[in-house]
Amino acid sequence: CDKLYTCRLCHDNNEDHQLDRFKVKEVQCINCEKIQHAQQTCEECSTLFGEYYCDICHLFDKDKKQYHCENCGICRIGPKEDFFHCLKCNLCLAMNLQGRQVY
Repeated sequence: CDKLYTCRLCHDNNEDHQLDRFKVKEVQCINCEKIQHAQQTCEECSTLFGEYYCDICHLFDKDKKQYHCENCGICRIGPKEDFFHCLKCNLCLAMNLQGRQVY
């Protein structure tokens, strides 16, 4: 729809469709208003858009030790070293569950 919003949730609450964050190509800096390729830092004024940025999901957030899980197709709160992706369950689980049957 090419309308600018501070976040995807604000967009979704005000529009009749949902923002597909995987298709986000550009962002606008709140400080200098420069429209640019989606990235972690403004190329004009060096404003940090988020401590964490995923170039796949276009997720900007505080640092919560997030990681992008290729198998889930989304970002998860980590740290990544504490989780594994279970192909049978098709989700990320704590490492202490690896090798155990979970029902």
